[in-house]
Amino acid sequence: MPKDVENRLIKRIKRFLWDEKQHVRINKETVEAPIEEGGRQVLDLLARNEAIMVTWLQTYLDMSPERATWAYVADALIAHHVPKTYDNIDELSKINIFLQFWNTDIRKLPSDLREMIKVAKKHNLRLDGLAFPRDTIRQMPLWLHSESKEIKSKHNNPLSKCLRTNHNIQLVGEAETFAN
Repeated sequence: MPKDVENRLIKRIKRFLWDEKQHVRINKETVEAPIEEGGRQVLDLLARNEAIMVTWLQTYLDMSPERATWAYVADALIAHHVPKTYDNIDELSKINIFLQFWNTDIRKLPSDLREMIKVAKKHNLRLDGLAFPRDTIRQMPLWLHSESKEIKSKHNNPLSKCLRTNHNIQLVGEAETFAN
């Protein structure tokens, strides 16, 4: 939801509840609490909108063959708006901002994508785990992988460029298949 709409709705909710009173002695948590607990069960609009963005992130980060079409469009938009510092990274290498070490200029993105990235940063979204299943690892981007320092340094060498451009190798699983 656009910020201006969100702010107007919050203002209307407050006006409805408190009838223009300037100083209210009941805190937000009490108003949002269930009626059984003495609250008014008023919707926490900010938390709701953030929860929606988290579900969008979950859909966006689904790298399975059933991945949503909008996620591919989002990838293209995010990859297109990289700062000048990442000009040396070719378009084929930019797969997913959360799984690789490059960044985007969020000011140039549509508001929904901008908000999704802000929520991801707020909650420190990152790849984390003790061990990942082989299928998950095979779906990871090979180039500029956020957890691999060795591949970062070899990203622009002739062999890496050949693998990306001539053999269309983007994912760890594709490299594994090619090597066998």
